[in-house]
Amino acid sequence: MYPDLQKELATFERRTPKSAEAHKKNLKRIPLGVASNYRAYDPWPIFVKEASGSKFRDLDGNEYIDHNLTFGALMAGHCHPAVMKAVEKRLLACRTTWNGNWQRKFATAFRLRCAGLATAGRKRRCMPFVLPAPLPDATRS
Repeated sequence: MYPDLQKELATFERRTPKSAEAHKKNLKRIPLGVASNYRAYDPWPIFVKEASGSKFRDLDGNEYIDHNLTFGALMAGHCHPAVMKAVEKRLLACRTTWNGNWQRKFATAFRLRCAGLATAGRKRRCMPFVLPAPLPDATRS
C-alpha cells in the first residue's frame, strides 16, 4: 500500500471509532453493514449522525462536505427548510400508507398500469409500479 494512503487510513481509523463500532454491530444485521454497497468500503463506512445543507457530521462529531448529495436527489441540500416543511405537511396528512386509494392515485399520476395480484384464486388490491402505461397520443382528441 502507498505510504500516504496508509497514513490517511490510519488518520481515518483514529478519527472514527464510533463509526467502526456501529459498522461492527450492523454487520450482524445487514450484509456489508450498510443499506447500499455504495457506502460499503474499507476499513468501515462513515455513519452519519446529522446533516444540514451541504454538510454532515458523523457519530464521532467529524464534519464533512457532502460532494455526492445522493447523486442529485439532495440538490437543495440536507434538511432544506422548504423541503422539510412540505414533507412534514404531507406526512401529517397521511395516517398510514394504506389510507384512501393511494395506489390508484399514484398510478394515475405517473401513468402506470395497475396489476391485480392473483393469489389463491382471488384478486388482491391493485398494485401499481408494474408496467408503464402508454402516454396519450397528442394527435387524438
